[in-house]
Formats: sequence, structure tokens, C-alpha cells
Amino acid sequence: FFFFFQAEDGIRDAQESRGLGDVYKRQVSTQSTWGKLFESSRKMAESAAVTIAYWGVQGRAEPLRQLAEYLHIPYVNKKYTDPQAWLADKATLNAPFPNLPYLLDGDKVVTETQAIALYLVYKANREDLLGKTPEDRVWAKVVGGVLEDLARDGMGLVYNPNWETELPKVVAEKITPRLKKLNDYLAGKKFFLGDNIALVDFGAYFDFHVIRAIQASAISEHPNIVTFINTFENIPEIKAYLASDRYQAKPILSPMAPLKI
Repeated sequence: FFFFFQAEDGIRDAQESRGLGDVYKRQVSTQSTWGKLFESSRKMAESAAVTIAYWGVQGRAEPLRQLAEYLHIPYVNKKYTDPQAWLADKATLNAPFPNLPYLLDGDKVVTETQAIALYLVYKANREDLLGKTPEDRVWAKVVGGVLEDLARDGMGLVYNPNWETELPKVVAEKITPRLKKLNDYLAGKKFFLGDNIALVDFGAYFDFHVIRAIQASAISEHPNIVTFINTFENIPEIKAYLASDRYQAKPILSPMAPLKI
């Protein structure tokens, strides 16, 4: 699953530097000077940024990207489009369990999606996202388990060569019952743990996003889930990300899957 993202630049726009031109107007190579400043700024930003690496689709890395965006953690989104390139990097990746996605932060390497999410939370000093109380943290695990089952049902359809014939049955017998329970649980709540967003909400949003792409009506029939999706998408950091060129809308999962979303 692949993707690409530009690092945050220290100087976002040359217009921000208006007024400095007079200082340098007697220099022969103003463009060259500014070019060096831009390049230096870019390198400094990238050296401070983490790297999130994955295939060139949304996939497992998308909730991590959205989490980094929300936490204001600068990151470089590295995508692999050639399996051989990944295999070459995998052989030299200084990690006991090399896998995709992986995160680089200086000399640190973290693999496995949930571990990377935890790392980002700790890096941002936002342990509140795990749940404000022990009870919240337990319920986050409960909801996470239900979401794993929902994701498994969705993935099973996407990679099933007979998905067209299986889809109505899987939606009716597996996906819809799970969505109904999640919808009921969200009654009166803004997010899954209440009024405050939590780590579990990032995974939930992506799982609903996948189901919506498979069959939109499965989601639209559940008003609390629809409200949750709208609320999540209107978080300022997420809204800005989804509207930016950093966001890759398609493909969500592997383009080689029988059911293409």
C-alpha cells in the first residue's frame, strides 16, 4: 500500500519573505541566494521530521499520516512502488522485525502499525489520546477489537475474487450487524470515548472509510456513524490535510485487489 508526502518546509512561500529583497538587492545572484536558503530550510525540516514508509496507497499507513497531521509532527511520507526497492531497504533496515509500514526517527526504527501509532502519541506527549482514565483505555481496546473484526470483513471482500456474489451476504450478515452495534455505542457521543478524540478514533475513521468505499449505503444507514465521520473530517488538522495535495484519495487499498477501491 503506497503513498507520498512532502515534508514541511521551513519557508512555505516566497511571499512570506517580502521586505528582505532590499537587503540583498546589490547582490549579483539573489535567486541563487534564496535557492540556497530554501534548500537549507528543506533539509533542516526533513532532518527534524520522521519518515513514514509504506506502499503507494492509503492502506495501513493512512491512519498514521492523519495522526501525525493532527499531532503536528512533521513527516516525510515515503512510498514504495517497486517491491525490489522495498526488499533492498528491508535488508538494511536496522529493525528486528522489518515490515511495512515503518517509521524512522533519527536512529530509531519502529515497525507494526499499532506500535508506530503509540510512538507518535508518546513523541507528541499526548498520552491522553489513549484514554483519560483506566476505564477509557479498556473501552478503547474493546472498540478496537470490534473494529478489527469489521476491517477483516471489509478486507475479505476486497481481496475475494468472487466479491460480486459474496458482497450482499457479507454486508447483510457480518458488516451491517457490526456497524449497528458501533452506531448504537456512539449514541450521545462525539467520539468513541466521549467528547474528546482518542487514538481509537483514527482507526475507526479509516475502517468506516473502507466500508463506505465498498458500499456507501452500509454507512449511510447508520446516522451516528455518519455524524462521527463528519465530525472527524472537520477537525481542523484533518480537514486541511484532506483538502491538500498531501492527501492521496485513491487507491485506498492495493490496485491489484479484485475489488478496487
